[in-house]
Amino acid sequence: MTKISIIIPAAIAKSLSLPALSLVDGSSDVEHVAVHSLDGSLRRRATRLSVPLDPASAKTAHRTERLYQIRRYVFHPVFLFTSLAWFVAGFVFFAVKNATGHYSWWLIAPMIAAALADETVGSLISRSALAQHPRREKSGVRISGVPRPVAEEIVRLNPGVEITS
Repeated sequence: MTKISIIIPAAIAKSLSLPALSLVDGSSDVEHVAVHSLDGSLRRRATRLSVPLDPASAKTAHRTERLYQIRRYVFHPVFLFTSLAWFVAGFVFFAVKNATGHYSWWLIAPMIAAALADETVGSLISRSALAQHPRREKSGVRISGVPRPVAEEIVRLNPGVEITS
């Protein structure tokens, strides 16, 4: 079975109509899993899609989504808080105390630790995701590794979706 990729324009991604066929193997025994697209950024926000997957792949997608939620609601706020604390501490150290000496490394250590933890979790998410997990790109949302008959059905149901190789 030939596997191909599809590109979904960002404008229609949320209203996408997917057939009741698994994106992994094309079977009709599916579970719809709500997932966020990976590789989002500040300019390209993650898009939430409900994708049909076979039961075994659905478990993997649920695990990836849990890791995504942990990163979004735990690690991103911790990194934001430590960054804010670092800027406030730097302002107090330099502006208020009129310090001209050596800047203490203990002020920057929490921010470095939070950034490393966030990147580690991001790496775990990318490695645990299925090949068919939606990924955000400039041109829209890409879903790779879709069986050709399923991709053709998605294109038939949604004008504007493109098949790529």
